[in-house]
Amino acid sequence: MTGGGLCWLGLRLGRLESTCFIVNSYSDQDVNRWEARGGLPRSVSTRNERGRFTNVSKKASADLEVKGQGCVAADFTATAAPTST
Repeated sequence: MTGGGLCWLGLRLGRLESTCFIVNSYSDQDVNRWEARGGLPRSVSTRNERGRFTNVSKKASADLEVKGQGCVAADFTATAAPTST
């Protein structure tokens, strides 16, 4: 079994916002069960809008079908602005 993860970060989608990125995971033994139900788990990115979280996964290119192990967020440019690689 692997583990998922969660990161709180600022993600710029037009402006700096409080964002939660969730990495989903699954065990190899459960692949057939997940695929029978529509596909493997996907990562999710949500934006906090006045206390309510909105799914922005597709807009943030975070809607990934991935077997995650965790999540790390860092400001590599020391600008307090996200950097995409």
